[in-house]
Amino acid sequence: MTRGFERTGEGGACFAGRTALRFKPPRGIAVFARLQMAAVALTFAGCARADAPADTPPPGAPNFAVIETLDGAPADSAGGREFWTALRSTFIRPSFPTQRAATRPGEYAISVPISNRFALLEGSGASKNPDAYRVQLTLEWLAPLAEPSAVPRGKRKPAAPPTPVAPDTAAPRAFVAVVVWPPGVDPAVVRIAASSDTVTFRAPRSPSAAHGASIGRAAALLVLERLHHLSGDLAQDERLKLEQADRRRDAGAGPVRR
Repeated sequence: MTRGFERTGEGGACFAGRTALRFKPPRGIAVFARLQMAAVALTFAGCARADAPADTPPPGAPNFAVIETLDGAPADSAGGREFWTALRSTFIRPSFPTQRAATRPGEYAISVPISNRFALLEGSGASKNPDAYRVQLTLEWLAPLAEPSAVPRGKRKPAAPPTPVAPDTAAPRAFVAVVVWPPGVDPAVVRIAASSDTVTFRAPRSPSAAHGASIGRAAALLVLERLHHLSGDLAQDERLKLEQADRRRDAGAGPVRR
């Protein structure tokens, strides 16, 4: 027999149906190699335990949010159903377009999109999750405003008696207030100022289902904007871009909620 090799039988691992040679290291070398490999494996395992604690969440793990109270959703069945469907589906988007403050006051320019870092928790036990952000969302519907008519420059608009605005033709408006309690903050104890905007919804009123979906998307984006501000994933001078809606940030911090 050749030194350091041994023959395999018919159908061996090297050549099926033929007699093959397999390397067989001397006994002392094989034992030393096994011990050396075991030592290296233990060293790397110890380093991994020291560098990555067991309680560290994996990279990319989402934060959780729970909507504890929501007031002002569309009252009709079709609009209300699509409102909730659109709100939930907005939370599972992978990213959002953003805007940053432009040079002129009140104007915004397109900025870099951000990845979605939040997932919506629902169900009877969702509010008991100690790591969840707690959300209070309120839509207070306002009287519709007439759209300003175009007047040529240098011309004075003729005086005319004010005409009432038909609610079914003017774009609906709502005062939207979002209050978020971060994890570890008790809503029953801590008072937090609301982030508030006056939002004009530009989607057509009919059909009511599509209109309710448009309101749900805008409401979800305002909630997600506040969440990403608090988590530090969105700069304070940037905001999420709304769809089919205009908004005006109300002066001050907004009403204080319990």
